[in-house]
Amino acid sequence: AVAYRPRSSLGGLFRQMANYGRGRARLFARHPGAAPWSLLLLTAAAAAVPGIAVVKGVDAAFDVALGGLVVWWLACLAEGMRLAASTAEGVRVALALVTIHVALLLGFWRGLLDAPAFRGPAEPGRPGAEETRGA
Repeated sequence: AVAYRPRSSLGGLFRQMANYGRGRARLFARHPGAAPWSLLLLTAAAAAVPGIAVVKGVDAAFDVALGGLVVWWLACLAEGMRLAASTAEGVRVALALVTIHVALLLGFWRGLLDAPAFRGPAEPGRPGAEETRGA
């Protein structure tokens, strides 16, 4: 059984999920076979927007990015309404879902920047070194 204590604020939820995203990047840096495909696909989609701007123009890139965000926001709102007993609660659930997704992705990106520190052979005395020794 897992006990879960909901965070008391969106800020607390954001910090929790950003740290989780950084952890996913750290795991991916040490074990590329454990690729977090959903985060990698979202990263690729975000990275494609500047490419679209170069090839098709800034207006096209803006339209693609805005369209993707609107579809995502509507999906979060629909899921929030599905899970909630009232409209007000549904909006709160949707805000929590948006916070979770944004924080997880930003934390993952931040973790990717730190990834070189997690690669390479384990050093004796470094936290977690016993986990990777001999791997």
